Amino acid sequence: MERILDQISGWGPVVLGVGILGIIVMIWVISWRKICRPNEALVITGKKQRLPDGRYLRSTPITSGGAWAIPVLRKVDRLSLTLMEVPITVHNA
Repeated sequence: MERILDQISGWGPVVLGVGILGIIVMIWVISWRKICRPNEALVITGKKQRLPDGRYLRSTPITSGGAWAIPVLRKVDRLSLTLMEVPITVHNA
């Protein structure tokens, strides 16, 4: 029994290292998820998408929810949808 415990006790640092590495990879993959806020749209570029009619899109607009975007392969830009007031004055109309 002691012999088995001696063999298992040497694996503690390895199991701990693999666990920490797994957590780091999981956090890294979760960071690929991009979620748009209520007042913005996401524009994802970098991969061509084929439409049912045969045309290709080079960008994907996301207006609600979110999408997965791998940082090296795709670029995510945020487009603000907040309203702006533009003062217009009319003279001699």
